[in-house]
Amino acid sequence: MKRIYKYPVTVYRNKKNLSDFPRFLTFIVTFRCNARCIMCDSWKKEKHNELTAEQIKQAFLKLPKLDAVRLSGGEPFLRKDFPDIFESADRILKPFSFFISTNGFLTDRIIDFCAGRNKKTRLNIVISLDGYKEKHDSVRGTAGAWDKAVRTVKELTKYKKQFNCRIIVNQTIVDEECIDHYSKLHDYLKQYGITNNIVMADLATATYKSEAGSVIINDDVKKDKMYVNISADRLYKFFMDFKRDLSKKSLFEKAAKEYYIEGINNRIIHNKKNPNPGCVALNSHLRLLPDGSIPVCQFNSNTIGNLSEQSFNEIWNSDLRKKYRNWVSKCPGCWAECEILPNAVYSGSLAGHILLPKLNRLKK
Repeated sequence: MKRIYKYPVTVYRNKKNLSDFPRFLTFIVTFRCNARCIMCDSWKKEKHNELTAEQIKQAFLKLPKLDAVRLSGGEPFLRKDFPDIFESADRILKPFSFFISTNGFLTDRIIDFCAGRNKKTRLNIVISLDGYKEKHDSVRGTAGAWDKAVRTVKELTKYKKQFNCRIIVNQTIVDEECIDHYSKLHDYLKQYGITNNIVMADLATATYKSEAGSVIINDDVKKDKMYVNISADRLYKFFMDFKRDLSKKSLFEKAAKEYYIEGINNRIIHNKKNPNPGCVALNSHLRLLPDGSIPVCQFNSNTIGNLSEQSFNEIWNSDLRKKYRNWVSKCPGCWAECEILPNAVYSGSLAGHILLPKLNRLKK
């Protein structure tokens, strides 16, 4: 299909407001996983209806060009055709940046992929390390998880300039012991020039539950009881320690992480929904499941269509999409890390946060 600027011809002609179209794609390439994480049911899912690499390519051809693409799982590197999927996304969607989330277990496969890809587009490899040594193994439910992930960090560090690759470490906080391990992990990663970002584990989700069917955003999310039960004083100190360690981050990354922890801090400690950006699900942020279907968001697994079976215009202009965009507009809002960044960026809330530093403070 010929394109005008960043959008397919048919989309460009039918719409006056281009801001209504996806700019950020989160594609779960597989639910299969070789870890047994205590905070995720992805590995428990029994049905694995995945599009082939060729079907994924055809689905990408239906989409507008994008600012960023996040490829996730499950464990995306379990797919032997992952390099083909990446190549199609890079060539067709032409994002400025890629984010690939991985547990880092398959070191050789990851290094081979990074070495063989087209290196013009900036690649962000996001590796999970949830604690130091045995603690990480415990959270990931897999013996040797630490050794495998650290081997990947070490190998990527050697070639990150050659690979045009940035290494990001996410530490998922599932209990108070993870907080105790934050400093241990931070000190360990210094030798590789990496700092660990924190992600608070969500107690509620629809996307990664093993049960079939749709799970609408529930009362826990509405009441901001999404996270593990840790005392307010302990959390506040932890957030302050993390904020202190952000000093060497870029302006954007520092602002984004401060924004994220301020939102959690205000919700848990002060019972205030501030900041609270407009949700861009089914708007600037598009999610795609392994079978090509498009869900509403992480907390609502109802789907509005399937990109392998329908045209983008058919799905995007449908009454079903309008119905769920209306649902999104009335949603009280979550504070899940993977939803918040697109919301903050494309709603303009993060820009305001950067321009008004006085809002960017944690209060006890």
